[in-house]
Amino acid sequence: MKHNTVTRPHSSVNQPIPWPLHRVFYYLTLLLLPIQLGKHFWPQWSLVLGRRVDYLSPTLYLTDLTIGLTILFWFVKEYRPKILEGIMNNVLSIKDYFFSRKKSVSNPKITIIHNTLYFLLLIIVCLNTIYSLNPYVSVYIWLKALEFGIFSLYIIKTKPNRHTSILVLTLAVFYSSVLGIVQTYLQRSVGGVFWILGERQFSVSTSGIARFTLCLPRVLAAIFGAKPFCRELLRSYATFPHPNVFGGFLAILLPTFVADLLRPQNASGRFIRGSALLFGLFALVLTFSRSAMLISLILMIMVLLLQQLEKIHKKITMGKYLTAVILVAVLVGVIFSCVLPLVIHATGQESFVIRQRLAVSALSMWQTSITSGVGLGNFLTALPHYLVQKTVYFLQPVHNVYLLILAETGLAGIVIIYIILRFIISGALRAIPPKISALNLFMRFYPVVAILIFGSIDHYPITLQQGRLMTAVTVGMMFMK
Repeated sequence: MKHNTVTRPHSSVNQPIPWPLHRVFYYLTLLLLPIQLGKHFWPQWSLVLGRRVDYLSPTLYLTDLTIGLTILFWFVKEYRPKILEGIMNNVLSIKDYFFSRKKSVSNPKITIIHNTLYFLLLIIVCLNTIYSLNPYVSVYIWLKALEFGIFSLYIIKTKPNRHTSILVLTLAVFYSSVLGIVQTYLQRSVGGVFWILGERQFSVSTSGIARFTLCLPRVLAAIFGAKPFCRELLRSYATFPHPNVFGGFLAILLPTFVADLLRPQNASGRFIRGSALLFGLFALVLTFSRSAMLISLILMIMVLLLQQLEKIHKKITMGKYLTAVILVAVLVGVIFSCVLPLVIHATGQESFVIRQRLAVSALSMWQTSITSGVGLGNFLTALPHYLVQKTVYFLQPVHNVYLLILAETGLAGIVIIYIILRFIISGALRAIPPKISALNLFMRFYPVVAILIFGSIDHYPITLQQGRLMTAVTVGMMFMK
């Protein structure tokens, strides 16, 4: 009896911790992804035409703290002892490559190429910052790019459990959807603790708030014995800065819930995923984000089709799958290119004209600085010089991330994108098993494709905190098992 009482606490003390600290803060970051709680700072260089601009304001978000702690504890655990060793190995490999007849076994030619690319990237960043219209803004945005780049690299290197990651994101979808539904029901913000979490104070009558005009046609009014009417409804925000961002968040994740619910082996957490899917679909409709609803619908249809294909052929080779992907991509591209102009036109003539003027301004900026652009993050700083005075009230980035990158970084930015995409695509292809089910491969890559599509019609994947975090997470999740 004495022996048992002594060993029992000893075994509980030595019980391994389920997650290291960096993993705890990683999952906390996913849980807080919809939250925009942060402290804004307003230096003089964050003003345009004397007005405060959120996109230029240096902001410390709650998710910045969780990302920083994730990277810090990962760095301390994995890389601190290896830094000096890595530096010495690089120095010795360069020395052996130039001054020794015997080449090192670690293929120094590849090391030289990688170091050259990193040096070229550093030169491009420095030149883009020095010659920008507002160097302070460029430094801030480059630091944000570095933050989310390292966070994405953390996911790629450590490969967190995909099932747990999706489960945490399911909780984020659930509480965001419930909040968004309540907002639309009340036609105002909920307030209270949600204000602390980043919900802005607004109502349907607030100036500049996103609204949707819902009309009851005469035919339906005659059927239900009511009078035809039109009413402006508040679009669902949750804790996101705009309903389109909320809609994009839901459109990326809801097809994953559909796929998980269709799989009999994913029995754990089925009730949570089902509830999140139900509330998420309702909230997605209440965002009235036409592009998000359309993309989500296409992705869900593809999930259902691939799930049926998986029943017929459990495993397929990469060549056959790529052929199927090309055919499906062409079909989706044709449908999307035909429907999207109608969707944009339906948003209203004024919105369409403003987006068109911003696109023309972006091209004009690039033409004035073809090589290095106006500076990363400097689109809004330069915008008053390219729009007539009566339209500069619309101080927003161009609603296309590719035009935005071209205007702010020029051809040098294209080189950076090429370097980054080269490493991401090659690494993602190496991570694919030789045989994989069509549905699993689709689930691995479709979030990034969705981000790329959203980037062609909006700017938030690279300009807003939640959008940047969604981009970093979707890139990292391509490498998860």
